[in-house]
Amino acid sequence: MKKLFKCMLALSMMLTLLCVPNRVEAKGISVTYSVRGDIHNGKAKIIPDKEIWYAVGGKEYQSINIDFDGLNKDHDYEILNVKASNTKVIGKIWNNGIWYDKDYIESYDPENDDIVVTYARNGKASASFSIAPKSPGSTYFTYVLKDKKTGQKFTYKTPTITLKKKKVDFHAYHKGAKGYKKTDVLLTGVTYDFYPDVDNYVLNGKINVSGFDFTTKNSNLTVLAYKTANDVIQSRSAMAWLNGNTISVKAKKATKAAVTMEVRFAGLGEVGRPSYLTKTFTFYSPLKTMKMSAATKTVELGKTASLKATISPSTAYQKVTWSSNNTKVATVDKNGNVKGVTPGVTSIKAKAYNGKTVTCKVTVKRPAATKVQLSTTKKTMYKGQKSSLKASVLPSKASQNVTWSSSNKKITTVDKYGKVSAKATGSVTITAKSLNGKKAQCIVKVVNAPSKVTLNYKNKTLKKGSSFTLKATLAPKGTIQTVTWSTSNKNVVTVSAKGKVTAKKKGTAYIYARSVNGKKVSCKIVVR
Repeated sequence: MKKLFKCMLALSMMLTLLCVPNRVEAKGISVTYSVRGDIHNGKAKIIPDKEIWYAVGGKEYQSINIDFDGLNKDHDYEILNVKASNTKVIGKIWNNGIWYDKDYIESYDPENDDIVVTYARNGKASASFSIAPKSPGSTYFTYVLKDKKTGQKFTYKTPTITLKKKKVDFHAYHKGAKGYKKTDVLLTGVTYDFYPDVDNYVLNGKINVSGFDFTTKNSNLTVLAYKTANDVIQSRSAMAWLNGNTISVKAKKATKAAVTMEVRFAGLGEVGRPSYLTKTFTFYSPLKTMKMSAATKTVELGKTASLKATISPSTAYQKVTWSSNNTKVATVDKNGNVKGVTPGVTSIKAKAYNGKTVTCKVTVKRPAATKVQLSTTKKTMYKGQKSSLKASVLPSKASQNVTWSSSNKKITTVDKYGKVSAKATGSVTITAKSLNGKKAQCIVKVVNAPSKVTLNYKNKTLKKGSSFTLKATLAPKGTIQTVTWSTSNKNVVTVSAKGKVTAKKKGTAYIYARSVNGKKVSCKIVVR
């Protein structure tokens, strides 16, 4: 019974599939696809080229054409259920309908939002659906072709296409001595011509735009239909077909105006789909005066100071361009903040949109010294010795120049580099002074030079691994008692900075003690 049930179930499913012909394309009917009109660089393109270029604009839309051949001449057809596989790139789809041999005959079914075709001719027909691109990406479309006489439905799928953006914008241009120049600074009382700037919409070397509308609700603007005309369009809306004419605009007073330009692209002898762009333009009063916040300014090295350029009237364009005559001395950012780089003098300039400039003389100086530090504050020297002191001035960016002096030149002298020479015994003060008078001092004691060095041992026998300490005594009394220790063979014995001797292996070596002025004595060490 189970086997019989399974067989009956399988047979039922097969019959069901055979009774649903609407899941496959109709035999004998050929279908081709294209993008309607100009949207693809001024020419109709077959979708298998895989790309649709569309302009930036929220209301802009395009049409996908479907051409059928091989339809039943006695039957009527309609297009149903157009869907995009990727709704992230398509905002909306409109079902436009079917027309036969260029004769468009249709009725509208408001309940299903579908176009109903009344009859067909010669087996050929065209259909289209419009799409509103939302973002770049890839998608394909599915739709149903319905034979109204038989009720059969056939599902079709278009090739996958990629939607890419093309930039559409518009700017104001002003005619000067050197011809037209795009400008972002619009002045009251000056006439500006507005053109659409279309990226890559070029056909036969010319921008492929059929026309554009320019509309504003700002009553401070006067919009002229043509560059050469003086008449004012009361509705403040004008059309310019790109035959040499432009839309010209003049502002009565300083104002912000939101204007909308509708750009239409031409292709294959018909007006293309529009793209709507709204931009806000600011019209400024002409500049009358310009002043710098300071004629001169002193900036510390590494620090920042602010300059400000004031433009009047307040309704004039306020933005300026800052520059430094010597960036090795001082730099300036776009907001007028000046930074000291190296000591020196430079000029900081602010330049207005119309070329007018104001300047400030900037002097960069090192910061004042707050403290002077010496490498040591106490020092003992022997008569005839020379030794150097080092001075550091704080902060680090302050001048490091100091002047040196000795409180008693008969005992010690000091040169401009801090080198001290001991002349006679006694005590003396060495002073380092910064440019602004900050001081640091070192007490120097001068004693007689060592004349003799003696050790507590002349000879010593050690066992491997044992140790003892040598002591050095220097004459005359009161001289510098410091010595430097060394060994003749560190593999046999070693000696520390304090005279501790350690036996390493069997052998003989000598330990030496040397005074600061080179007097030397030795001790013989035998390791057994």
